Amino acid sequence: MLQTKPTSSALYDIKIDEKEAFCHFARVSKAPFNRFFPGYQRDISQTEEASFVSFEASDFPVKVEIRPQKSFENVVVRPLSKNILPTVSDGVITIEIGSVGQYVVEPYGLHHALHIFVNPSKDFSFVHKSENLLYFGKGVHNPGVIKLESDMTVYVDKDAVVFGAFEGAGVENVTICGYGIVDGGFFERTTENYLLAMDFRRFPDGNWEKEQMRNVRKFDETKFPKEKRDISKGYGSKVYESREQFLDFLEEFNTVKTGIHLYNCKNVTVDGIIFRDSAGLTATSAGCSDIHFNNVKTVGMWRYNSDGIDFYNCSCCSVKNSFLRNFDDCICVKGQLGWDTLPSRDITVENCVVWADWGCSLEIGVDTVADVIENVVFRDCDCIHHFNMVLAVGNGDRANVQNIVFENIRVEYSDEDTKWQMQESEDSVFVPIYTYAPLIYIHMYSGVWSDDRIDGHIRNVLFKDISVLTPDGGKFPELIMKGTDEVHCIENVTLENFTHNGEKVQITEISKNDFCKNIFTM
Repeated sequence: MLQTKPTSSALYDIKIDEKEAFCHFARVSKAPFNRFFPGYQRDISQTEEASFVSFEASDFPVKVEIRPQKSFENVVVRPLSKNILPTVSDGVITIEIGSVGQYVVEPYGLHHALHIFVNPSKDFSFVHKSENLLYFGKGVHNPGVIKLESDMTVYVDKDAVVFGAFEGAGVENVTICGYGIVDGGFFERTTENYLLAMDFRRFPDGNWEKEQMRNVRKFDETKFPKEKRDISKGYGSKVYESREQFLDFLEEFNTVKTGIHLYNCKNVTVDGIIFRDSAGLTATSAGCSDIHFNNVKTVGMWRYNSDGIDFYNCSCCSVKNSFLRNFDDCICVKGQLGWDTLPSRDITVENCVVWADWGCSLEIGVDTVADVIENVVFRDCDCIHHFNMVLAVGNGDRANVQNIVFENIRVEYSDEDTKWQMQESEDSVFVPIYTYAPLIYIHMYSGVWSDDRIDGHIRNVLFKDISVLTPDGGKFPELIMKGTDEVHCIENVTLENFTHNGEKVQITEISKNDFCKNIFTM
């Protein structure tokens, strides 16, 4: 069925080096107001229109002229680390962009922002040599769910809008590339749909996901791959070992079809794609290795559970040169039931810009069903808006979470920052509480996302070269650490070279309990 949802935005008229540019539509969250998925989506009154423009450039600087259709007073261009100073004349904002990357122009503060994606000029002609090629040229396409195959190449032209999603199970050597848009708005999530295919049999009784699958979905549990022994805490069902059996299991599971979901896949590259309007998790890998996202953009994510990029029990993966604006968590490394015979390790997140409209910005956990989550590096990233934890290390289960690095991270706060809130009832309304989100949150966790309820550990965490920018008079944000007990504690955390508005900060205040050991400030 042909999609009729808007693809163009009238918020701005844009010229790039004197040439008119197409302004794309994106629906985003208006306030950090969330609730557990109740079977229907957020009310449209909790959202607003935003815009984005995407283009290629090789000669710099690039001149961008922006005419907002509504009056404005002050303009901010983020990330602030790019030092782009706009000029305004006769209602036109002019900026000069000096390099490829992702930028946000804010004439109205947090609201109705313009996102600018400057892509490197790139030769994608190699795709035509691919034997197994799926090509989306200029125009609107409606393929629905695209089942990935091994040795497959998918190309999305810069002038293409694809209302569809990718799903791969047990495939390898896949490339999805191009500067076009993959829009998840074709799919409407209901209580019949599950976010991720996992072994919910081990969920604690009363868990809402378990109840959903057994009483609402009425999942046929004979579809689970056969086990040699009974499922028990800490065991880890091998749901992925037989591809044929897993595909049958996946079909019965009826997961949310949006963005890209990979299960037990190897060597997959996603390069240049814009993901818009996901009905749930946007880009999720479970039990995978060598999954790499480069210059990927997520925008227009306003629905419940619309995470950006999540790695569950994955190894040797990366996210680089990307922009993520998501309602829920932006980039996470986790572990989940059914995949937990595998670790999460050797994952790099580098040179990314993130905007979290409700959830966390850069995070480990709190789903940590794995023996170990280790060797994860977040480096050279800009966190431009956040209402929840910014740099978070959480552990809600048995994993040894260790050797985690946050390095050269730039965190921006504004006068409009408010505290995230949960919507307790249908009649609840969002009343803003103006405060800064915690800069660092390291915690042992027990709650709805604790699956086996086996306590683990957090150790060897480094925060180095962390820059915080606040408006004049803005206080330095909180640093919070909470262990569980003497055994399941937080230990060996180093905080080195923090600055606040350009001045070095000596860390003297950390909100922590008695179960935090060897906390070093330098």
